[in-house]
Amino acid sequence: MKNLNKSIAKIIEVLALSIALAFCSLSGCTVSDNNVNDSSNGSSSSISDVNDPVKSVVSVDSAYIWGAPDTVSIMQNVDVLTQCEFWGEEWLENSDKLFCEGIKGDVEAFQVMITAKKDIKYFELTAGNLTREDGTETISKDNVEILAERYIETKKSSSRTINACEFLGWYPDALVPMQAYKTRRENKIVKDNNQGIWVNISIPVNAAAGTYKGAFKLTLDENSLDLPVTVKVYDITMPDEIHIKTAFDLWYEEIELGEESVDDDGNEIDWPQIYYDFMLSKRITPQTTEYTRTVYPTSGKYSQFVKEMVGIARDDRITAFRMPYAGATIEPYGIVVDKNVMIGLLHAMAQKNIELRSENPNDDVDLFKKAVFYFNSLVDEPSASKFEAVRYCDRAVTEAKNEVAPLLAAYPDLVESLMKIPHLVTSKVDYLEGDEQSGGVQTWCPQTQQYTENVLKDIRARKESTEKYSIGEGFWIYMTMESNNPFPSLQLDDNLLSPRSLFWMNKYYDIDGVLYWCACYYSHINSAKIKSKRDIWNDPNSYVNTNGDGYLLYPGSKYGLNTPISTLRLESLRQGTEDYEYIYLLENAVKEYNATHGKSHDFDKIMVRFYSDVFMLGSTTCRANIGNFMTARSELLTLLDAVSNDTENAETLLSTYERYGA
Repeated sequence: MKNLNKSIAKIIEVLALSIALAFCSLSGCTVSDNNVNDSSNGSSSSISDVNDPVKSVVSVDSAYIWGAPDTVSIMQNVDVLTQCEFWGEEWLENSDKLFCEGIKGDVEAFQVMITAKKDIKYFELTAGNLTREDGTETISKDNVEILAERYIETKKSSSRTINACEFLGWYPDALVPMQAYKTRRENKIVKDNNQGIWVNISIPVNAAAGTYKGAFKLTLDENSLDLPVTVKVYDITMPDEIHIKTAFDLWYEEIELGEESVDDDGNEIDWPQIYYDFMLSKRITPQTTEYTRTVYPTSGKYSQFVKEMVGIARDDRITAFRMPYAGATIEPYGIVVDKNVMIGLLHAMAQKNIELRSENPNDDVDLFKKAVFYFNSLVDEPSASKFEAVRYCDRAVTEAKNEVAPLLAAYPDLVESLMKIPHLVTSKVDYLEGDEQSGGVQTWCPQTQQYTENVLKDIRARKESTEKYSIGEGFWIYMTMESNNPFPSLQLDDNLLSPRSLFWMNKYYDIDGVLYWCACYYSHINSAKIKSKRDIWNDPNSYVNTNGDGYLLYPGSKYGLNTPISTLRLESLRQGTEDYEYIYLLENAVKEYNATHGKSHDFDKIMVRFYSDVFMLGSTTCRANIGNFMTARSELLTLLDAVSNDTENAETLLSTYERYGA
């Protein structure tokens, strides 16, 4: 009977495939066999035209439709196989699938790629529900965000090396909601061009683990096609709190250069708050709110500031907050930070924190934990002429902390947080060595390429040492136009592994956070620091010759939206922060596993296999092989699932990866 059932199932499978092929023959398309077979993450053969540039999900008279992961930036006018000279071709083995995998509370993504065989006058993708294989659970189509990739032309390359894609031309950057793209009738494709559609899938926190499948409808002119989509959900939940600090500045005055000030009904739009919340939705924290960016702390009126701080402290999405500051002229240093203003702000925070703890002894709110001192208008990227000013500012920070600390004597945890507030200086490590008496750099924030082998070797030791600073030293990464491939960069003509790998490096090297100068710079500034208007949608250079520097957003008003528009680069950063959480969760899971089973597995050795596929150990040089990264990430999720849920293969997996890293 069992064999008979298998035979019947096989006959049904063959009939289903025959019907699908017959239907597609009538409509001029060919379908890969994963329309009817298991659309897993493994490879499978594709029944498609012999002229397919890659293995297709489906091929019609007008186009090849294929899948790409969220780690590649496919140019509009360059053949993907040519681009793969720099990325490797292994990932193309799965280009006949639309697949992503993640954990509960995660946002996962893939790309639907269309390569036009002839001009296409209309394209659209609409989502469908995804149903778990046992048919009992669904991920609603309402959890799916479909975004059309808008291309921008690069006429000069950003500085780069062989790890990047050495091409000029049209790169995808802005991610426009499909409905808005369609409304402006921009949903057209020219013959021989690529067109990407970015798909975000928000996995519900309460989703059941398992494999979910469904169909998304793609319309190309008169053809409508059902594309098979698969999402794998692991039995792990994303933490509410984000454990890697980010501080990306928003220049709120720049927003008005790209956005309409009122909506269709004449109501004023609160763009600063909208931009702030939008960045948080991508797991990236802006340095300041609009109020705290424009506040004049010399007024001594700190009530609104403290109110803002309470909200920030209680919001798990927010990881860092730049303290407001004022300048004062003090000879012989010139304009430096006003210590009295710092004391006033910290004093107000201390009083409010004591009040909150007194009202509710169980309230563990900490107003100091997310605070950061960064005097960007006074001593940013200091040259030798500013070194003494930096030392003065550092001493002022220490003295202000010491002035306020006694108020918090009854709360040792708050004293510790106060004293650990980092003072970021965007300088190479060792330029301004000092201590709490002489002043220097307490938290180094060099650019990615300035993290030398020697610095990387002893970061942990320096952070734990109290030889120079009673709390040890801190380390952040500073992203600028000079952060070029092969180091992590935010340039739009770099590959998407570049910004994503940044967070893997942060975890491996124990670097505390990432600083960026602006995420919405809609102007142009030349080498002489002269500012001018910029055609945001057609000129990728906000500063000199670095494509994409200073902006990770586009104005939404062009498309009638009351939100900014995301980019592939911002989505890649978001994915990088989620990868960071996977590693954070695995580290804790290994500790718990060791304690439960009396084992002593070495987490650092276990992670060597994964890190080494993302960047070169001992440096901040990115690796560019997309296939290796995707495999490493998938294996990491499998290991995390096994250890977190204490499955029977957990011990074998841990031992295997540990031997690799020994």
